[in-house]
Amino acid sequence: MNTISAFQIKAAPPEKLSDCTQTLDSPAILFSTGGHAGNHFHRFSDVLIPLFATSLRFNRDVVFLVTNHDSRLTSQHRKTLEIVSRYEVVDINRENQTMCFPNMIVGLIAHEHDLSIDPSPFSTFSTRNFTKLLRSVYSLERDSVGYHHRPRMLVIPRTRSRRLTNEVEVVELGFDSVVHKMDHHLESAAKIINTFDVMVGVHGAALTNMLFSTEKCR
Repeated sequence: MNTISAFQIKAAPPEKLSDCTQTLDSPAILFSTGGHAGNHFHRFSDVLIPLFATSLRFNRDVVFLVTNHDSRLTSQHRKTLEIVSRYEVVDINRENQTMCFPNMIVGLIAHEHDLSIDPSPFSTFSTRNFTKLLRSVYSLERDSVGYHHRPRMLVIPRTRSRRLTNEVEVVELGFDSVVHKMDHHLESAAKIINTFDVMVGVHGAALTNMLFSTEKCR
């Protein structure tokens, strides 16, 4: 993909290495925010969730080196990034220093299914840990489905393509239903989603917001 920079790892004897102008005791993770990361779904699936899975083992003691830096991503998700790293994000393409680290991970750990973290013999972390982090970041009050007389259902409409042709029938299924189109303000979207027990929508990036829902939300 031409919007993701390629990096090479080269071995060289010490005498041929550039002198360090900045030496850090913490490890680093090098990753890209290029590609499709401008899309709401891919921002979580390709960057934020894999970054969480890759970095959590370091207990915030890790430096994020970003190539193809999308400042909108790092700005919008600043609170999330601060929970997993105590350092400012480094735009490696604009860096003119020789930075030295004890070790580095190049690329992010991705899992087989979208928006998921598969527990492994080496880690007990799962997608549940990530959604718990999001509820903390956005101060979301509900972490489990409520027991209402009528469960609350959010219907997310689409105005261009892939529309629900029977939206009226869906709204009248017996839930306490609300039809609401998601906007681009992440914090307000998170707080809205977290108040519902059921989400309905046609395939699209807006359904990524289910990450802000309660556990066992359907």
